[in-house]
Amino acid sequence: MDTDAIESVIRDLELRLMTPAIRNNAELAGSLLADDFLEFGSSGRTYDKAAVLAAIANDATPAPEIEAFSVRCLSSNLVLATYEIIRREAGDEWPIRSLRSSLWRQTGDRWQLVFHQGTPVAAA
Repeated sequence: MDTDAIESVIRDLELRLMTPAIRNNAELAGSLLADDFLEFGSSGRTYDKAAVLAAIANDATPAPEIEAFSVRCLSSNLVLATYEIIRREAGDEWPIRSLRSSLWRQTGDRWQLVFHQGTPVAAA
């Protein structure tokens, strides 16, 4: 698979994980997270797969906008995705922005998220 095709697949998987219908379904969301998943949250806390699934189970936050999405192939089955998230909250003058990085590992024909980190961007 070429880099453009991989980027398209990984972007689609990232968007799925941001969609409330997927986030609220432990089976669907869980299938996208590797069993050894680890997240460094923008709060500074760390989360494993079980903690993330519990946290997103009832999350109704609309999917954010994604900008500057790119992937870098680190090996034949490991991809680094980097991008910026923009959330627009009702009543806020400025959108909330964060930088994101994810490691996706391919096993067979299936991609799963192994690591994710969110870093807040200072308000304008």
